[in-house]
Amino acid sequence: MRCRLCLGVGLVPQLGWSSWNHFGPNIDENLTLGIADAMVSSGMARAGYEYVNLDDAWMSMHRLTNTSITWDPDKFPSGMPAISAKLHAQNLKFGLYSARCRRTCEDFPASFGHEVRDAASIAHWNIDYLKFDNCRDCPPTTSAVVQFAQMATALNATGRRIFYSNELIPSEAGGLYPTAWQFSNSARVGGDISPSWSHIAGMIDTDEPLAPWAGPGFWNDCDMLEVGNGMSEVEDRSHFALWCILASPLIAGNDLRHMSDTTRSILT
Repeated sequence: MRCRLCLGVGLVPQLGWSSWNHFGPNIDENLTLGIADAMVSSGMARAGYEYVNLDDAWMSMHRLTNTSITWDPDKFPSGMPAISAKLHAQNLKFGLYSARCRRTCEDFPASFGHEVRDAASIAHWNIDYLKFDNCRDCPPTTSAVVQFAQMATALNATGRRIFYSNELIPSEAGGLYPTAWQFSNSARVGGDISPSWSHIAGMIDTDEPLAPWAGPGFWNDCDMLEVGNGMSEVEDRSHFALWCILASPLIAGNDLRHMSDTTRSILT
């Protein structure tokens, strides 16, 4: 296994769904459970999709008095452990988001200086996946590589199998991307995706020189899928096929509850 710190996860590229591409910060408990139901009823779970991942804005704007991260109680009244239990009962897995600096991209509390406590929290909630972003209010004296590795150490110290996906983008990391396989299960190869064919085509060229680093335990992440988010059917099919050829993670980014038969056919 390529990754030395991944507790047996990441042997194949991850398959699942993430909230960001379609919903941005507008997420809540009902959406999460509805997406999980749709992943099962649509046949996506049977096809291998397993992660339901909440991106930025799931957390409260303030940490608890003991500095622990917590969820927004208005958006997620049942709490993350209860949601995790419901997803696990459907044979699905649950993922959350944080970032390496002081604030997330949406200006919520991030994990700088709290890596051990945040890792312990998500392990206690029975979370299965962490997306660790490259945002915001970053201390200038601490490198991205060091911070991403610190979170890897904290995750592994919990003893829970947590898939670790980070944003060690080569252009933002001083050319140190090849170190990412030592402490993560996947890392982004470029900037944020959009439902634009020119952007998707450009991602192929970005990923090409990084191909030697991909393999069981670590995968080059071309970002979440835009299938079903407004491109043509031919573009959607080509986009999906290329991500498969590149061995990129397949993380759907559309509204699974209201997708067309064509979109469902492509994704499955």
